[in-house]
Amino acid sequence: MWLLLGAAIGVIATLLTKKRDSGLYAALISLGIIGGLFGGIVGSFAGLIDMADFTWLSLAPAAAGSVLSIVTYLVARRPRRY
Repeated sequence: MWLLLGAAIGVIATLLTKKRDSGLYAALISLGIIGGLFGGIVGSFAGLIDMADFTWLSLAPAAAGSVLSIVTYLVARRPRRY
């Protein structure tokens, strides 16, 4: 579920970007999947979620990890203005 949520957030992020770049789409979807997996694992190790009981609230760390990874990538990729 974490991977599917990350992929869905990556697809939403590709739709929200104004640029039409297929490499950017692939990067955002991949970062969404990786961030969702990382957020889910960190949330389970931190004791925020229980992997035995599935609730919709247990997807929150995965969603946060996915969004955080995508936002970090987009901010780092933004051109600098000096």
